[in-house]
Order: sequence, then C-alpha cells, then structure tokens
Amino acid sequence: MQDEGQPIAIFTGTAKIGQVMGGIQSLTLTPQDLASPTSFQMALTRIMDSIAKLSTTEPKKKWVADIRFTDGMGNQISFAVDLGPMPPLEEKEYKARIIVQLITEDVETNPGSKQI
Repeated sequence: MQDEGQPIAIFTGTAKIGQVMGGIQSLTLTPQDLASPTSFQMALTRIMDSIAKLSTTEPKKKWVADIRFTDGMGNQISFAVDLGPMPPLEEKEYKARIIVQLITEDVETNPGSKQI
C-alpha cells in the first residue's frame, strides 16, 4: 500500500476557460427533468424563475475552467473549477492534471475551497 497522502492516480485531461454569469448555477437540467412531459415543464418553470431573478440583479461574471478527463474505468468525467473574477488567461484551452489522493484521517475540508 502507498503512503498516505501520496498520489494514487494521476489523470490528464483538458481545461476550457470561459466566463459565466453569477447565479447561473441554478440553471441545470438533470435526467429526472426529462423523465416525463410534466417534469420537463417543471424544470422549464424553474429555469424561467431563475432567469427572472437574474434580470433584477446586476450580473457578475466570473471565470471557470471546464475540466474533462477519462477515469480509470474509461468513463468521461467533467467538472468545473471556479477561477473567480480574475482576468482572462492567454489561452482558452489548457491541459489539466488531476491528482487523486486517498487519506484515512479525519480531515476537515471545505468543498468550495481551492488550492493553487
């Protein structure tokens, strides 16, 4: 077994950098939203309510990285990293390195935090 804290897997993927409007996170569709015409209508209503709320506040843009890679089982994985209100990077696409570490101790983590 590897030492605790040592990388157990390192993946390489791509990162696309772009801007999103703050508050847009609530505009999501899930597979359950497409399960029936009624659930789809409810999802559209939820999206329209979110858009209406956005129109009453000043939109704030922030930069995000859309990270994509293939895991050890061949599944396509996609997640986003909030880069904050930083200025645009030179390129719009980068390579990404995803490092997986398994730890056994009780570590208090903040899911919204980022380490750079």
